Amino acid sequence: MEGLKPLWQLIKGDGLRSRRDSRLGLLLLTPWLNALMARMLLPRLSFWLKDDFDLVAHYPLILGFLFLWLAPLSLGLWAAELLLEERQSGLCALLALPLPKRAYLAYRLWVPALLSYLTILGCLLIAPHEPLDLAPILWMALAASLQTPLLCLLLFSFSANREGAMALARLLQILGGLPILAYFLTPPYGNLIGLLAKFGDWSFYDPSPFGLGEVAVFKVTDLRPGQG
Repeated sequence: MEGLKPLWQLIKGDGLRSRRDSRLGLLLLTPWLNALMARMLLPRLSFWLKDDFDLVAHYPLILGFLFLWLAPLSLGLWAAELLLEERQSGLCALLALPLPKRAYLAYRLWVPALLSYLTILGCLLIAPHEPLDLAPILWMALAASLQTPLLCLLLFSFSANREGAMALARLLQILGGLPILAYFLTPPYGNLIGLLAKFGDWSFYDPSPFGLGEVAVFKVTDLRPGQG
């Protein structure tokens, strides 16, 4: 148990910093707020638009973007901002704790991944969707959460401070949303964006051809109505 004390101190410290810093706290809450808004708004919008637009058919696209891309990005930005703050202060947390650098780095990468997994899983269960087995949701949350440490390293490596990390995260939000345009564009423009998404390895909640609940690389032809 003695060996877990530094880890517990880091967890308590991160929790305290997230409560004191409203931006850090908001990054943790954003996926849950998106899930609640989707739960409350999407069914009502579907009812209001039912005569003109089938929004229910677009649920997989909306939920995939919100929870399989934006949620890992939000948690990755949270972890990156903690690292950037510690880098600016000379890694005081690392110096004050009897923790090897490798263990500290593992904590900073994999604890956010675990937090991301639980967040994505909870959000997918809250959000409106057709009845699904639990197993596909577990696999989707696992696959999406593995993006979190990668996004953390990306934001940390290419940002000089927290403001720079936030700006880069905004850019990644836009890039992650580009493949959605392919759903509404006709070839060849839609196919070009779909090709970008394929090589960028964006994953979405894809209703076909694998069936709702599978994680699949975004493909324009798979998501167009009437395909699959």
